[in-house]
Amino acid sequence: MSMQNIRKIIHAALFTPTRSGWGLPILFWGKPGIGKSDIVEEAAAVYRMPIEVLSPGERGEGGYGCTPMPDADGYISYPAPRWTEKFDKAQLGFLFHDEINTAPPAIQAPLLGLLLKRRIGGAQLCGRVRQMAAANDVADAAGGWDLAPPMANRLGHLPWEAPNESEWTEWLMAADYDPQPSEPAEQIEKRVEKAWNAEWAKARGIVSGFIRAKPHALHKQPASGSPEASKAWPSHRSWEAATRALASARVHAMSEADGDMFAAAFVGSGIIGELITYRADADLPDPTALLDGKVAWKPDFKRLDRTFAVVGSTTSIMMNDVQTDGGADKAKKNTKTMKRWDVFTKLLTEVANNAVDLCWSSAKSIARAGMHNATPDSAVLMRKLLPMINAVEGK
Repeated sequence: MSMQNIRKIIHAALFTPTRSGWGLPILFWGKPGIGKSDIVEEAAAVYRMPIEVLSPGERGEGGYGCTPMPDADGYISYPAPRWTEKFDKAQLGFLFHDEINTAPPAIQAPLLGLLLKRRIGGAQLCGRVRQMAAANDVADAAGGWDLAPPMANRLGHLPWEAPNESEWTEWLMAADYDPQPSEPAEQIEKRVEKAWNAEWAKARGIVSGFIRAKPHALHKQPASGSPEASKAWPSHRSWEAATRALASARVHAMSEADGDMFAAAFVGSGIIGELITYRADADLPDPTALLDGKVAWKPDFKRLDRTFAVVGSTTSIMMNDVQTDGGADKAKKNTKTMKRWDVFTKLLTEVANNAVDLCWSSAKSIARAGMHNATPDSAVLMRKLLPMINAVEGK
């Protein structure tokens, strides 16, 4: 992977929205001394983020907030490390776990909550604190350990190849004259938020259709003791991260190949290879263009995975439109939203007439949004779907 690819993926990973805040945590694997830490620290400077570099072998349990201490009332507590103060003050930060595989099992356990939910000791880091990591292969690490599967599955895994002699000498000659452009993180976050929902809907549709067609791909944990257990493998958790990576790659104008590499960091290159084949074969329409009447598409009832993908992505876009408008009452007065709603209702009605089970999730979303009677056609549709909803929920 070239340095240009690495910088693109670092940028996209830092500026991917998640359920708990910003950033997909990437772990770069490579030989010692090839500049992994330098490039990541450079990124913190570019985006004007306070940074903390933690090395488990250097900091030990205290650096990770897992040293028990008696408090003033005599209870045992886990005080947050002092380095968290600068993140609290800025409400922003970049936490870089250097040589993360020098973490013994005693530290890997508390790292689980830190990587997934930003919990450390008795403290909660804010959602704008990003995390990344670097590791040397176990054979090269100073006191290295294999990563436990639950920890490995919280990270995206990418190889960091040493630059060859041509790339390295070019870097050396230009190092003092090629500064990276600086931009505050907040500005980039605002741009991402504007573009996110459409791309997130597309990515969710593609991945949902793929998993429907290839259910074996949803969860494939490597066997105990396998070297692959410490790397990228597909699970319910890592598929969500991979889906966000696919959406983020498009938001950040990465090439399709780079986006696929980004997603593969979470579920593995083999599974993403299958997704690439599926995506080409499925030939799914752009859901935004479909709702705007710019492309035509007919449900394919011989390929229910394709139909499910399109229903899911168009539902996501419509629900976002309603939320953006300020709720159902305001959405019903928005001409653009209601034109899309008519297209969406016709699509969902055709699907319901032929494969009603594909509409259950969409029907629930429509009801929650208060759009069940937005038009006469959608009221008729929801009356058709209500018995199915009640049956599924046991009412």
